[in-house]
Amino acid sequence: MTQTKSYEHRVTSEVGRLRTVLLHRPGAELKRLTPRNSDKLLFDAIPWVGRAQEEHDAFAEVLRTRDVEVLYVGELLQEVLEYQDARDEAIAGVTDDSRWGDQLRRVVREYLTDLDPEVLAHILVAGLAHEELKIAHGLVYRLMDRLDFIIDPLPGLLFTRDNSAWIGDRVAVTSLAMPARRPESALMGL
Repeated sequence: MTQTKSYEHRVTSEVGRLRTVLLHRPGAELKRLTPRNSDKLLFDAIPWVGRAQEEHDAFAEVLRTRDVEVLYVGELLQEVLEYQDARDEAIAGVTDDSRWGDQLRRVVREYLTDLDPEVLAHILVAGLAHEELKIAHGLVYRLMDRLDFIIDPLPGLLFTRDNSAWIGDRVAVTSLAMPARRPESALMGL
């Protein structure tokens, strides 16, 4: 079992000195935005991912040069997914889709259960495309378009201030209204 850090954070001001920040580096979830799915995933345009990553990295470096601790959602998610209860909750959350039917739900659960925490964290953020789940079968799976996502990517995770906030020594996980963003709250609640 790997040893995890113990984080002790507290926020008592919206305008005080920034000591720690939670960021999400743009990645595969943004690369999966297309004209076909961008409306559903709440994006007006397809971002230039390479440029977004460069700008993000420069921003994170400026924060570090000012002695701000930079935490990343993906790394923390990966750490959390090393615990079986969190894995089970995350997998249950993404497979609780009534449109799937029992057979596809079972196949996806089994597939996700066998993944290591790094790969599982990647899928929970970047999504799982129909064509990536080669072991699936059944009517629901066959009726899906090959470009559909079984698990939608989370491009809105980039906006970490939307889905959670520190209040004192506790984290408040928000209830995002739009269905495309609700999985972000579920992940932040792990």
